[in-house]
Amino acid sequence: MQIFLKPKKKIYVKPKTPILLRDVCEITCDQTIKKQAEETQVSTGCVQIGSFSLPILLITEKVSQAFPTYDIQYINEEDVLIIVKENDGPESLKSKLKAFLVYITIFFGTAFSIVYFYEDVGISSTMKKITYVITGLRQDIPIFLVFSFTLGVALGMLIFFTNSVKKNVKVPTPLELKADTYQNDTNDYIMNNSEVIKE
Repeated sequence: MQIFLKPKKKIYVKPKTPILLRDVCEITCDQTIKKQAEETQVSTGCVQIGSFSLPILLITEKVSQAFPTYDIQYINEEDVLIIVKENDGPESLKSKLKAFLVYITIFFGTAFSIVYFYEDVGISSTMKKITYVITGLRQDIPIFLVFSFTLGVALGMLIFFTNSVKKNVKVPTPLELKADTYQNDTNDYIMNNSEVIKE
């Protein structure tokens, strides 16, 4: 008989909370022992708040002790990143406020960058010349061209970053790919620099 374990990449727990097998792994085994396997304690938990690494070998050892007659197989050899933190109470509002401020800063920074770039390349004088060539009229502010240009830039960015074309297969947007790469790199860094749980 075999028990197959697929470790999760990262989990969040509260301090002093025992960590069970179901918290850190996806489990495939005989249904008669699945509930017991899920309830197997793999760690007594962490007292202090922070990031810790739970080795796959420790998980395997704990499961082997609970099920000595079973062959333990794991699908992935990665350790599990354990993030120990308190309940999201007042700090949740603080983190949301931080995120909001970051979004506002990025929004206005991007807007100013676009405006200054187009001002630097002389887009306004170019639009005036195009309007004069097409209409024969000189306008200080070519409203039609400005409106269509602004709409085109906004739609272009929206389509590029949201990938709104419907497809049968979910294809991640460039922004989602960058965010996923960043998250994986962050997890790897934290994992490599975290204290290892030994019990």
